[in-house]
Amino acid sequence: AEGDEQMRLKISNLIYRILEQCHWTKRLQLTQDVLRFVRKGSTLPEMVRGVICSLGPVFMKGAQQEGQQSWVSRRFRDALVELNDNVPLIPKDAIIDIVDREVGLAHYRAICEPLGSASHAQVHRAILEDGTEVALKVLRPGVRKQINEDLRLADDLINFVNANEGLFGVKLNPALQKDIDASLRKQIDLQEEIARRDHYACAIDTLRPEFAVQDIDVGVPTIVRPDLTRPRIVHYAYVHGVSLAKPGHLERLADFLGYEAAEARSRIALALLTVQGGTLMKAEHSQRDPNRGNTLLTVSGVEQGTSEETRGKIQRALRRIRAGAPPSEELHRREVRTLDLGVQLVDFGHIEQNPPHYKEMVHHCLWALVSGDLRTLEDTLLEFHIGSYRQK
Repeated sequence: AEGDEQMRLKISNLIYRILEQCHWTKRLQLTQDVLRFVRKGSTLPEMVRGVICSLGPVFMKGAQQEGQQSWVSRRFRDALVELNDNVPLIPKDAIIDIVDREVGLAHYRAICEPLGSASHAQVHRAILEDGTEVALKVLRPGVRKQINEDLRLADDLINFVNANEGLFGVKLNPALQKDIDASLRKQIDLQEEIARRDHYACAIDTLRPEFAVQDIDVGVPTIVRPDLTRPRIVHYAYVHGVSLAKPGHLERLADFLGYEAAEARSRIALALLTVQGGTLMKAEHSQRDPNRGNTLLTVSGVEQGTSEETRGKIQRALRRIRAGAPPSEELHRREVRTLDLGVQLVDFGHIEQNPPHYKEMVHHCLWALVSGDLRTLEDTLLEFHIGSYRQK
């Protein structure tokens, strides 16, 4: 509020003391980072995203999960969604060095351009020795050590904020930290990720009849060459597609396939609602961090009688869309008759088993919503302790 200089100064001093106590100022040179963003003329959301990237994987993961909540303004949501796959890149030479040490470069014809970089891993397009195109996922160098370090610092931060509850006006729940801790430790072992991917694929398979009725193809990428999987490296089938998280991608792909944008959005929204609701209610495992960054839009039916020329057009169009440009070529009606919108679900770090009483809780909540009994809804949510702040 205007004229509240003393309070602002006090909070600024406390924030600095938090950083100093946790040794973040020296390690991250946060002041220099902020000045660099100011000199570049960055907007406030861009500056916040940049500082979160500087703080490391624990903070990036927290911002990914909480940055899409309804209380976050749209301009900040648009900036924070970039943390899903567009954080500062690891140099390609460092990726090649890791792959050489872990697997050996003899298994590859080429390791190509990065497809995305997130809090704990980076994905590159690569071509194996037999010509198979793959998405090569590699853990960031030193990520385990940094996560362990940051989690210890986060404990100090929670204790410090709780000791100053009167000033901050909030008391942080230590269970939140434990949940983030467990989640991150699972995500930094890519061999465990394969098991979670397999559980999710089985969950999606239980919903196939519903997808057939909706006439939309939904799937998860397969694992390629499991014998080359390491705790830091995994190979997924390469998906020619575009990200639902990127502004304009859905609209350009819909236009390319002859859809109205509103129709395409409705079809994809229904498919994703079926995935999330269906896996929660009908399967043993579900995605606990559903967001746009985990969804790729594809062209299904490409292999069903389409010519090499048509497949080339589709791939070129998808590359142009990923680059932020409209597709330069049009498909003739005879070329698109077997083609349709498809969805591929990626990122299996938050695939978890549904608790046995989860369905009961969901039924109670749905009944309370339908009947308009918000008190019953509130009591239900408080009564059923799930053990995960995201589910609660």
